Amino acid sequence: MSEQHYSQLSERTQLHAGMLQKHGELIEKLDGSLRVMAESIRLIEKRLTDSDGLNKSIHDLALSIALHSKQVDHLSERIDSRMALIEERQTKQGERIGALEIKPAKKWEIMVSTIITGLVTAGIGIIIGYLINR
Repeated sequence: MSEQHYSQLSERTQLHAGMLQKHGELIEKLDGSLRVMAESIRLIEKRLTDSDGLNKSIHDLALSIALHSKQVDHLSERIDSRMALIEERQTKQGERIGALEIKPAKKWEIMVSTIITGLVTAGIGIIIGYLINR
């Protein structure tokens, strides 16, 4: 082989060696990037799993709140009906108490009226008796 041919071959070999070295460096960079991407994907998958659990917890909480809301509405209706019954009973009791309070006053009025009538009758009787005996 000629020296020129050998020189060309040597240049090409060096060029190929340089290219192989650059390819190796690129492969190492790609490998590092792939490792970083794989770790990122793993973290994203973990977050998604955690998010799914959180979404389920939120859904369960919403269902629980809806159930409690229905229970509170039911209890509120029961309280309202009981309050109406209590108010009705209080009104009736007030009427009965009022009637009982009036009875002694009526009795007192009748007694006073009877005493006054008796005194007036006695006074008239005394006056008539005095006038007859005179």
